[in-house]
Amino acid sequence: MNRLIKNIIKYQQTKENDTFNKIIKDLNYIINKNLKKVDKNYKEDLKQEILMSIFKVVNNFKIITLNT
Repeated sequence: MNRLIKNIIKYQQTKENDTFNKIIKDLNYIINKNLKKVDKNYKEDLKQEILMSIFKVVNNFKIITLNT
């Protein structure tokens, strides 16, 4: 989880595709777990929707680090 948060922060600062791919790689287990619940005819569509949603969330919500 810590690596995922670091990658999200890095992506928000740099907007590098490689960093976004690392985020997807970290979330791949969760994505695939949900894809197993769907009929095979809809898996690709659902995967695209999930990826678009992740992209929107990563771009819209900022993680603020607090130095305490």
